[in-house]
Amino acid sequence: MIGTHKLCLQVLNLGCNSFALLFDDIDQNLNTTDKTLFHSFAYAQATVTNEIYHFLNKPHLFLFCPTEYCSTRAVPSILTSEYLQTIGEILDPQIDIMWTGPKVISKHISLGSIVTLTKVLKRRPVIWDNIHANDYDQRRIFLGPYCGRSSKLKSHIRGVLLNPNCEFEANFIPMHTMAQWIRLSKWDADSDMYTLDSGDNDLQDEYVPSKSLELALIDWLKLIYMVSFIY
Repeated sequence: MIGTHKLCLQVLNLGCNSFALLFDDIDQNLNTTDKTLFHSFAYAQATVTNEIYHFLNKPHLFLFCPTEYCSTRAVPSILTSEYLQTIGEILDPQIDIMWTGPKVISKHISLGSIVTLTKVLKRRPVIWDNIHANDYDQRRIFLGPYCGRSSKLKSHIRGVLLNPNCEFEANFIPMHTMAQWIRLSKWDADSDMYTLDSGDNDLQDEYVPSKSLELALIDWLKLIYMVSFIY
């Protein structure tokens, strides 16, 4: 941890005031030494993360990505995962936890699934959204609108991080439509209210992806024409 503290201080002295510890896609086996110090893999992660968080004087934005970061990776399920339960119990409640949805790349993220997760983590998650990501197959580019997420989700999550296409110019529609999704209703990220009926009612959502796509295309064409005229 001494080396970690030195590294954190270097980054802090460079002016960084937001931090993230990402434990996704790693080996879940503790080595012999760590087994004598920590009760479990989750306990080790939470303990180390808490120490770094407090060492940095509790930054306003501090993100934690769990190793079980989506429903399909929760063993055996979200509600019964000992790993997620431990993280929810031990991790400092001010630390935000990242979540990609039911899968690593989720076509839909339902209200009900987020409510269930919130109960286990004892806080609302930050959605780490891979809907437009193409780093796993760069033969493809995703130009569709932000969709499959009811705008009602916004009152039940801490925020959204969009993992876009690797090709910068291809992200106009993903960014534009996500901005519309965010803008349509009040973002309630600071509220303590995150209860929801067990029914997963996504009907009559104020955000319509097809309309959002049309608006994004109109603005993108304006930008393309403007750049073409400059050159």
